[in-house]
Amino acid sequence: MSRKSHQKGKNSSASSVIAVENRLQALILAESFDQRFSPITIELPRSLLPIVNLPLIEYTIEFLASSGVQDIFVLCASHSDKIEEYLENGVLDRYRRLGVIIESFPVFGCKSPGDALREVFRSQKIKSHFIFVNGDVISNIDLFHIYKQHVDRYEKDKNAIATVLYKKAKPIHFSRSSEDDTILVLDKQSQQLLHLQNNPSSNSISFAVEEFAGRSAIQFRYDLIDCGIDIYAPEVLGLFEDNFDWNELRADFFQGVISNFEILGYKIFSRIITNEYAARVRNLRTYHAVSKDVIRRWTYPMVPDQNFGGSTSYLHFRQFVYKEKNVTLSRDCTIGKETVIGEGTTIGSDSNILGSVIGRRCRIGNKVTIIDSFLWDDAVIEDNCSIRQSIICYHAYVGENTQIQQGCVLSLNVIVGSGNVLQAETKLTTKEEGVDLVGHVYGTASLAPDFGSPQTLLWKPLIVDQSNTLVLSTLKRTISEQEPFPEFDTKEAEETHQEPTLIKEQKDFVKEVKDTISRGISENLELDNIILEINGLKFAFNRDFCDCANAVIAGILDFALLQHQKKNIDLNKSVKEALTKWRVLISKFVRDSESQVELILAIQEYCEDDTTLKMESKFQNILNILYDVEVLEEESILKWAKEQQPLEGDERRFLDMCKVFLTWLREAEEEEEEE
Repeated sequence: MSRKSHQKGKNSSASSVIAVENRLQALILAESFDQRFSPITIELPRSLLPIVNLPLIEYTIEFLASSGVQDIFVLCASHSDKIEEYLENGVLDRYRRLGVIIESFPVFGCKSPGDALREVFRSQKIKSHFIFVNGDVISNIDLFHIYKQHVDRYEKDKNAIATVLYKKAKPIHFSRSSEDDTILVLDKQSQQLLHLQNNPSSNSISFAVEEFAGRSAIQFRYDLIDCGIDIYAPEVLGLFEDNFDWNELRADFFQGVISNFEILGYKIFSRIITNEYAARVRNLRTYHAVSKDVIRRWTYPMVPDQNFGGSTSYLHFRQFVYKEKNVTLSRDCTIGKETVIGEGTTIGSDSNILGSVIGRRCRIGNKVTIIDSFLWDDAVIEDNCSIRQSIICYHAYVGENTQIQQGCVLSLNVIVGSGNVLQAETKLTTKEEGVDLVGHVYGTASLAPDFGSPQTLLWKPLIVDQSNTLVLSTLKRTISEQEPFPEFDTKEAEETHQEPTLIKEQKDFVKEVKDTISRGISENLELDNIILEINGLKFAFNRDFCDCANAVIAGILDFALLQHQKKNIDLNKSVKEALTKWRVLISKFVRDSESQVELILAIQEYCEDDTTLKMESKFQNILNILYDVEVLEEESILKWAKEQQPLEGDERRFLDMCKVFLTWLREAEEEEEEE
């Protein structure tokens, strides 16, 4: 559940200020009114699409509940039965025990967000100021204090009817949808919204100068993402009832209030978010980008191993790998960085999974390669298949020897027979057409080439959006280049994201271990005493043996580098002496083959991060020494090499620099087998 305990300790006294008479209420608009996820959304609402194996609506509800919201109304039009069924299957009871009441609110016949808000007005369910959130939002913002500021502003000025949240980010930010080309003009002091333009096809902004008369200073902002999170005064609902032609919130409501300020007098204020996370899953591109953000822990505490959905059991491993219990992995399969694997999944021999999300109960055969893709629950991939940057939906089946190229979508229950090649951007479904809420057909499907099933149809949307793709390489570098967060440099990442708690704790732990080793060397402490101290730190920081081994190797390499710098000792000699002397200390925390592979990855990371640029060239030498002193086994080194094989370009440099050593190990292994 929520890591903030729904603000019980933090906000309980403040909550009473607002909620003595009225409970804090929120609306989730669980209807997208578009077809950007077709053909999937013919059968499944966007709010139930899995993001890292958990339905999107779970993130939105947890975000609101963590901010102290007590009543949540889920507005749903298409697929309302599926949303209600999901909520009733444990979600309602789980949050009710925490004092949060969730109610589905069907808005049948509504064709726009404006129609939905008119239905809410007529229901009289909203009693006071309320939060309005799109059903595709993932955020870890603490909304309570923003809500309180909104109410306080309204008490002083009854015309201050809305607060809208924006997230500071570059215009080319991955989590920015192509439809979000927002330009804002704000009063610099009050942050009142004076002008709004969102026209991706235009490269200029036009406005009447008199709009800004009497303002001492204004701001033009093109570095903001619309979070899809608003806070409204209760009279906003009445405005929608009075203005029946207001359908869209930004294009109609916001523009109507701004352009009619002299008549209506109402004001909209902005709140700029800098240190917290907020993004919308608006299309395939942002589905990909936001999933990566969750895996990389920008959304903390809403990350897989916090298991806030109540029904998962993820553990977090190095390099952003997450696994649930009861996962069956073949001994020689390779699980690369940024990979999530759900419960009950099996992965066969010699298969490679990199940067992908694998759902529950998936069956992946032998010699399968899956890169940067999303497999939903119960998907089956037979032997010798290749899948790149694609979505394979619930219960889909892919026959052996099949290649699925970038940007493909296999909707629910699709069957692709053996030996097929799906060209890039192919979308398959079992439904013949998609019809929107107005009754208009927005896409049709026809019998596909021989994909192995007469039920498998080729999807053809009536309007093709070239920007709505999973293939990020057309816009920015792909995961195969392994950029931690491509659109951020390190400085910007520090400015725009708070460091997740677990990462900070890990850094503190490593520092303590390094200090222990340094003190042990300088004071000539007994080895057993150093081991005892590190074990104490292990329990104090709740770390595992791999964490200890990785911190120990970093401390020892730090010492070797220091000896080289201060005493002018040859670096190769210094490294060898340090690793040989402290081999027993390292071995105390390296228990099996998997922890040995983790140790190699830690050494690789250390060399990458070394600011002196001297240790990287010593990587092969370090492995060779640890092999000679029997800290690393031949099998573990070869397993690490296999994991690195799918990487490309500069990311292969550590593997390439070990070619001679690896060749020698393989030849030695073959000679042993022959003998």
